[in-house]
Formats: sequence, structure tokens, C-alpha cells
Amino acid sequence: MWHSDHAEDALKKLQAVTLDIILMDINIEGAISGIELSKALNEVCMDVSNIFLTSMYDKFTFIATVDLKSFDYLIKLPANQDSEEH
Repeated sequence: MWHSDHAEDALKKLQAVTLDIILMDINIEGAISGIELSKALNEVCMDVSNIFLTSMYDKFTFIATVDLKSFDYLIKLPANQDSEEH
């Protein structure tokens, strides 16, 4: 198991290892999003399941992850919200 805060770094690392599952933040830092990173991984034939973690819960974002054959889609609270508000 390892962690990366930047999409470009994650792409390099992921191409060098074999994983069964990835917990991917859609808003990962870097020039590309977690959705774009997953697309790039699919292009290099990575057969890995993605669980997307995000505070974005609009239908367009959800559909974009389904199109990538995501394993699951988990919604987290935005950093500026308290869990007691929900």
C-alpha cells in the first residue's frame, strides 16, 4: 500500500506495480483529475478496480466514473463541512 497526493506521481508509481484496487480521490492534486488518471491507467492496460472517493455528488461526475467501470463511488464531506450538519 502507498499514497500519492499528485496525479502525475501516482501514474508513474501505478505503472510500476500490480494492484488489485485503487482508492482514488477525484480531486487529486495535479494537472489531471482522478477521473482522467483512471482513463490514463485504462489506456496502459491496467486491470484494476477503482473506488472513487469524492465530495462531488452530481450525476455527471457519477456517470463519468461508471463509464470507467468503477468498483464503487464513495461520497465524503467537503473539508469545510461538519458531519453533524448532515
